[in-house]
Amino acid sequence: MTYPAGFWNNDTVREAERESIRTFVESCSEHLTGRVLDVGCGRQPYRAVVEKAGGDYRGYDRAGYPGNVSGRNHGAFWGGEEWDAILCTQVLQYVPDPLALLADFREVLAPRHGHLILTYVTNWAEVEPTDLHRHTRAGMGLYLAEAGFEVLRNESRAAIDLGGFLLSLGGGALARA
Repeated sequence: MTYPAGFWNNDTVREAERESIRTFVESCSEHLTGRVLDVGCGRQPYRAVVEKAGGDYRGYDRAGYPGNVSGRNHGAFWGGEEWDAILCTQVLQYVPDPLALLADFREVLAPRHGHLILTYVTNWAEVEPTDLHRHTRAGMGLYLAEAGFEVLRNESRAAIDLGGFLLSLGGGALARA
C-alpha cells in the first residue's frame, strides 16, 4: 500500500499505520486459529479478527499499561502454556531484549504448527520514554531466525511516497515455530 504525497499530517499517518496493521493481521488470519495469545493487546483491536478466524482469543498487556484489559503479567499468563498462534503488534520497540522475547514466544508456540504474527516499527519518532528500538526487515528476519522461527513472510506493511522516496510505516512478519 502506498499513499500520495501531500496527504499527510499526524492524524493521517497514524490512521494509515493502524490500517496497515489491520490489513496485515487480516492477511494472516488463516493462522489465527486454536489458542491465540495477543501480546500487547491494549484495547484488543484485533480480537474480532481472531474470533472471526475461529481462534480462542486471550489478550495480554503490561499490568500498568492504560490500555491493558487483561490485568495479567507475562510470566504468569503465557509461561508454561502452549499456544497455536501469538499475535504481537507494535510491541518489540518497547522491549529491552527483543531477541529474548521472540525466543520466549518460540518456546510456547506449538511445535511445527504454531505461528507468530508480528508487526514492528521502522521509521517513527519516539512514541514515549520507554520506546527503545526501530527494526529493518533484514534485522527482524535475523532476529526471527536466531529465535528458531521459519520466516514465511517479512515485508513492508505500507509506505508514504515523499516525492519518489518511500518512507516505510513499518513491517509485518509471519513465522512458524
